[in-house]
Amino acid sequence: MRFRENRIALCADIEQMFMQVKVDPKDRPYLRFLWKNNGRIETYEYTSHIFGATDSSCIASYALRRSAHDNAKTYPSVQKVREWNIYMDDLYVAVSSPNEASNIVHETRKVLATGGFNLTEWNSNSQQVLDLLNPDIRLNPETSAPQCQKVLGLPWFPEADKFVIEQKLFHKIKLDEKTSQRKLLRFVASIFDPLGIIAPFTIRFRKVLQAAWNHGPKWDKPLQLDENSDFENLRKELSSFKDVHLPRKLLNEIPISSIELHTFTDASELALSAVSYIRIEHIDESVSVAFVIGKARVAPIKRMTIPNLELQAAVYGAQLAQFVRDEMDIEIHKQVFWSDSTTVLYWLRTPEICHRIFIANRLAKILDVCSAQDWFYISSTRNPADDGTRGYNVHQMNVNSLSSTSRSVSLSPYVDHNQHLRARGRLSKALRLETARFPLILVGNNQSVEIEWVFNPPAAPHFGRSWERLMQIFKLSLYKVIGSRTLSDDILWTLVCEIESNMNSRPLTNVPSEINDPLPLTPNHFLLGRSPLNYPPGLFESQKVTVSRSWKSAQELASHFWNRFLREYIPNQQTRSKWNKTSENLNVNDLVWLLEDFTPRGLWPLAKVIEIYPGSDGVVRSVKL
Repeated sequence: MRFRENRIALCADIEQMFMQVKVDPKDRPYLRFLWKNNGRIETYEYTSHIFGATDSSCIASYALRRSAHDNAKTYPSVQKVREWNIYMDDLYVAVSSPNEASNIVHETRKVLATGGFNLTEWNSNSQQVLDLLNPDIRLNPETSAPQCQKVLGLPWFPEADKFVIEQKLFHKIKLDEKTSQRKLLRFVASIFDPLGIIAPFTIRFRKVLQAAWNHGPKWDKPLQLDENSDFENLRKELSSFKDVHLPRKLLNEIPISSIELHTFTDASELALSAVSYIRIEHIDESVSVAFVIGKARVAPIKRMTIPNLELQAAVYGAQLAQFVRDEMDIEIHKQVFWSDSTTVLYWLRTPEICHRIFIANRLAKILDVCSAQDWFYISSTRNPADDGTRGYNVHQMNVNSLSSTSRSVSLSPYVDHNQHLRARGRLSKALRLETARFPLILVGNNQSVEIEWVFNPPAAPHFGRSWERLMQIFKLSLYKVIGSRTLSDDILWTLVCEIESNMNSRPLTNVPSEINDPLPLTPNHFLLGRSPLNYPPGLFESQKVTVSRSWKSAQELASHFWNRFLREYIPNQQTRSKWNKTSENLNVNDLVWLLEDFTPRGLWPLAKVIEIYPGSDGVVRSVKL
């Protein structure tokens, strides 16, 4: 991942690294070998460490480290490069400018040469850097365009500066109709994808392999029909798999003001997933987002509840974020975690509760890495980790899903203190309301959508709180006022409109004590954009205006309703009619009776709680069965 940090990439190879380290004379007898020369068998000893010997890599790495350490005071940057950017005999480093690249080439070659190591086959995505290098130390100096090369096993095209998961990756082991568990395991293990670029696709093969294993270890027998049908679809898709590209660089040349690490987690019955992105805000108020790393794995064979799986996915997400922060050499100013499980978020925010050992142990692992305040809710439709649990077909695997570009980037989006996505465009300096200068961004297609509908549970009007209480008072008062009287459509319509206007004129803020004070806000201000003039019925001159008897009847009924509303609704706002006693909360896996209005007599249907939805006070009033 450090190779992705800056815009200029450099790589090189240490020429015959093992052979540059001599073997102690007293240990050379252990490296003897026989050689046939003119019919005679002669005995020789290696004087240098050889490729294939168990100790060669360890000793050669120590010699390399010692070369950098001995020159650390003169060349401190080389010491850092050795510690962080050399992997056995390969060097991979990312820098921000051609001058910095030139200095690294000069200093590392000079320092490592003191230990007998020759850095050669230099390559870069920058032609300017390549032009600064001596052709003798360049990789393929005769070609002007850099060719594809492997970076720790992952193909990298320097000219396009992209990593590529190539189609031929799936052709190493041919899958046919008689594929066995052994062959499928070899196929899955042969897919090298350390960044998880195609994890949503390869997780489907792992699901098939686990399903086959659940029927017993039949290593060399063809997959059974139920797995084979799913496997057959995957096998056919491989023929249309196209190369998947991922931009290498995470940062560009624009100066940075802040970097955030956003990690998303998700779980299903079959798989767990976590994926990390970085969000970069630049000093010119532009924003860029880039995929960092993703992981997907099959769920444990031992079945677990969905909340427990979601919690385990949260552990993987915390560990993945910790890994990114440890391995990357850039400063992360803020970390944010996202989960679509309200149960996990509730557990994280109530560590003082005595949870079960399974839950408590995993909460401890998460809270060792971050705080509960770093976790936020995201719906499943907007959660990118959901792709890793559901799986992609071959047509969904395209570079756009991991690209750092997006339609919303041109709006310079940012997250406000309420965790809402807003646009910070050219109106940010205007002298207007903040909501007008920084409007909410509402887009679809798996992008950030800030408005969600949250529905009340069936047959639970008390979840509506104030507005349901208003509906109850409205219906009870209307019933008591009308009684058994039969009203015409016109009278009923007029009465309801009068009641609506009166109820929506109630004050929501403090009533002023002075005549010049601002009027209090009412629901009508939000519904009509103004405060209506609610003159009391009867404010007219009867000798000048002819009023129909029906209208008088409607006004009389409205007055009766108003009196009952004042007597019965207002005092009831101060009391709570239920939930006054503390009782034990429902928990996941609890069995309950499912009683509904249409339940037949004598039938007691049972249901199991699979998810709970605690309120802000921690009381569970709604569950998923």
